[in-house]
Amino acid sequence: MKAGFWGTIDAHSPASVGVITDHDSITYGKLLSYVESWQHTLTVAGYRPLIALSMENSISAIACYLACLRLAYPVIIFNPALGVQGRQLLAQRLNPNIWVEGEQLTERHVSPVSTHQDLAVLLTTSGSTGGGKYVALSYQNLHSNATAICQYLPIVSSDIALCTMPLSYSYGLSVLNTHLLKGAAIRLTQTTVMDKAFWTLLTQTPVTSMSGVPSFYEMLLRLRFTRNTLPALRYFTQAGGKLAENYIHTLADYADNSQKGFYVMYGQTEATARMAYLPPEKLKRKPGSIGQAIPGGKFTLLNKDGGLISTANEVGELIYEGDNVMLGYCEDHADLSTLAARPFLATGDLAYQDEDGDFYLCGRLKRIIKLFGERLNLDGLESLFAQQGIQAKATGEDNLLILACESGSKRRAQALLDEWVSCPPRAKVLIEVSDWPLLANGKPNYQALLEQGKG
Repeated sequence: MKAGFWGTIDAHSPASVGVITDHDSITYGKLLSYVESWQHTLTVAGYRPLIALSMENSISAIACYLACLRLAYPVIIFNPALGVQGRQLLAQRLNPNIWVEGEQLTERHVSPVSTHQDLAVLLTTSGSTGGGKYVALSYQNLHSNATAICQYLPIVSSDIALCTMPLSYSYGLSVLNTHLLKGAAIRLTQTTVMDKAFWTLLTQTPVTSMSGVPSFYEMLLRLRFTRNTLPALRYFTQAGGKLAENYIHTLADYADNSQKGFYVMYGQTEATARMAYLPPEKLKRKPGSIGQAIPGGKFTLLNKDGGLISTANEVGELIYEGDNVMLGYCEDHADLSTLAARPFLATGDLAYQDEDGDFYLCGRLKRIIKLFGERLNLDGLESLFAQQGIQAKATGEDNLLILACESGSKRRAQALLDEWVSCPPRAKVLIEVSDWPLLANGKPNYQALLEQGKG
């Protein structure tokens, strides 16, 4: 299947660099040859195989991914950090025909696995554990979302985009897809912001854009990122969760003072990657907003009875419509053939819109616990602490609240917690952490905090 960004890489200048890693790089001309080699290796006669691909941040994995798309072979993308038990669970549940890790291809079986004809990619919702559901994305999902993102981000063919996120994560994958669409280069790195090599890369390579989740930018700011001029950097983007407003203000000021653009975005794997963005010119006025839907998308709000909310500042569940909405969830291989295009996505996020039509998230439907009959919005509680300059993460279960705060802020956090949350002392636990436990995609690991708090 050649429709889409995966089928047009031969239209880009063959001499232009497409992918750069910590160890090597490849031009679009050589990348195309590598993809065609993978197509030859993967091709089987008589049926459409299901591929399981360890999506390393490598040229080989990217070439294999593109080959699967060009052959119209559905591919399960999984994190290379997936453990033995997780791999066994994936193999058992989805029963892939072919398993690919690095350059190694293993044919597991030749029995056809019945799959929906539009199924392109399966992404896990559970990071590196192997549990949870899989999100099924179509070819239209992938290409339409990449196209929409390129309509609001100023990506050009001469760009070099820095990506530290796993390509097995929908945000990281979307950075790859959009730059392949535009014929630009993506700079992958295994270094982290704690490594000297990362800062050498950032300051000595002509990186023109970079993307990251909240924890990435929080750490950058701790390490005085804004002291760097970075003349080549044109813009940077943030998604993957809510970044505290004081950080957004700091980054917006830096962007303004250094003539760069800063885009705050909102998305979910179930919508392929992006659903909304806030343009740089609105950041200082609306640091808590996710903006409006991406080109081709639409938001609505529903109240608890399923009725449409048409007034400003009224909270309801955020509903999204667009060509990037998934085909559905898969628990096991029996679900692969029963998928169907969905007209909308119930995001599970609570939100409201202002008089200008810009949207604001204010919590998750499922991020609510009950403390002795009283409902408590965990995201809202985190926001209250952030407004007081305290970084805190809230988790828990009914009749047990666990709040984690950064080292050095426990006394203030305890006083505020006692002021804001009224319940028996045994029902609220405050723990102090030096480093947030994170999932493979950089988001907070609330389960680890829950277990730590329960002791």
